[in-house]
Amino acid sequence: MSGKLSRRHFVRAGITTLGGVVVCHYRILSGAGEAMAVGSPSALTKEIEMKQSSRYLAFCLILSAVGLSSPALAADPSQEIFAAGSQKSFKGPENLFTGDVQVDMLFPANETAHYSGAYVTFQPGARTAWHLHPAGQHMVVTSGVGLTGTRDGKIVTIKAGDAVWCPPDIDHWHGATPDSPMTHLVLTGDLDGKNVIWKEKVSDAQYLGK
Repeated sequence: MSGKLSRRHFVRAGITTLGGVVVCHYRILSGAGEAMAVGSPSALTKEIEMKQSSRYLAFCLILSAVGLSSPALAADPSQEIFAAGSQKSFKGPENLFTGDVQVDMLFPANETAHYSGAYVTFQPGARTAWHLHPAGQHMVVTSGVGLTGTRDGKIVTIKAGDAVWCPPDIDHWHGATPDSPMTHLVLTGDLDGKNVIWKEKVSDAQYLGK
């Protein structure tokens, strides 16, 4: 092949990475269309006019910018640690709970995992008010014996190791039994910035199933 090479003499043969840099490979074609050589633009642009060389370099830089470099070179996101005691702890408000209740937050919801976590400890006879969760809630009893009830009057006894799933928009309550404390881990979903809708308090008759 004689004379200067022009853009029509090149066909892109592939893209590879070398040390995190995208390398574009081109095939030099003869007049009959047969492959004559394969190389990167850096090796071939010695025979290309400066203007054409700049265009090929810009093309490679664009490919690199849009993420065609090796995935192994991307930095992994860091883990986030919520140290024990770093989140809020508070007594359950009287308008939302009956009896002695302690809430210990563990972690908040985030953009990826739309749920928060907390330990809630009920002393004997203590319970929540009626409420529902727009995105549902998982409860895992970690110690003691507890109760959870729904509007149909059904009350279920739950003990250490039991897990409960409360679907979205189901009115319910939960707490300790009259003679035993209970602690559970709650994982509460978040929907449009809301994770709970509180209602009236549970009466003694409702709590005792009378």
